Amino acid sequence: MGASTYTKERLEEAARGARTLSEALGTLGVDPGSSTRSYIRERMRKLEVDTSHSTRSPERSA
Repeated sequence: MGASTYTKERLEEAARGARTLSEALGTLGVDPGSSTRSYIRERMRKLEVDTSHSTRSPERSA
């Protein structure tokens, strides 16, 4: 398995400018409704990307 294109630096940059995971995904060019959402959320957690400033996406709060 090759290296992920979602590096810690790239994920940190996307998270820093976003209020929600959906916004961060948009910055990365990922459809927020895709299955990649779970992968990126887990990768952010695993790489300890700071998302403490984020809020839940309204479409995911229900």
